[in-house]
Amino acid sequence: MDPSFRGLAAPVPKSAKPPKFPVKIVLLVFGVLIFTMIAYVMITTYLAGNSAYAPLELGLRMDTLARLAKDSVPSVKDSNFSKVNSEISNMFASDNGEIQRLIPKGRNDPTSKQYRNAVRDRSRKLRDELNTAKINGVFDGKYKTVLREEIVSVQKAAKRLSRTAGKDFKAALTTFVEHADTALLRLDRL
Repeated sequence: MDPSFRGLAAPVPKSAKPPKFPVKIVLLVFGVLIFTMIAYVMITTYLAGNSAYAPLELGLRMDTLARLAKDSVPSVKDSNFSKVNSEISNMFASDNGEIQRLIPKGRNDPTSKQYRNAVRDRSRKLRDELNTAKINGVFDGKYKTVLREEIVSVQKAAKRLSRTAGKDFKAALTTFVEHADTALLRLDRL
C-alpha cells in the first residue's frame, strides 16, 4: 500500500481524451444567426416601400405602366379588349401625370440612377416580350397577363407608400389604387 493515500482508495485515473467539442451549442448559435438574417431580410423587404427612394421607384414604374398601356393600344386585336385597354390607358395617363407632378424632386444620386436603370431594363424586357408575342400572334393574351401583373405590382407599391405619404400625394395614390381596382375588374371580365 502506498503511504500517500493513507488508507483511502487510489483515485481512478482520468482519460487523456480532449474535451468534447460543443456541437449542439455551435449548431444553436448558427441557427440563431440564420434566423436573425432571414428576419432582417424579411423586415427590410417589407419596409423597402418606405425608403427615401420609394416615391421615385413608384413614379418610374407608374410611368412604365402608363406607357405600356398607351403603346399597346394599336396592337390589341380583340375589340372588347381594345376598348378596355383604351380606357385603362387614359386612366393611367391621368394618374401618372398627377403622381409625377407630386413626386419629390431633387434625388439624382447613384442610388436613384440604379433605380432608373433597373426600371428601364425591366421596361425594355417587357417590350421585348410583347414584341415576341406580337410576332407569334399571341399578343392579346400575353399583353393581358403582363398588364395585369404590372397593375397589381404598382398597386401594391402605391398602397405601401400611401401609408406614409403627405396629404396630396396620398390622395393621388388612393385615386390610382381605385383606378387599378377598376382596371383589374374590367380585365377579369374579358
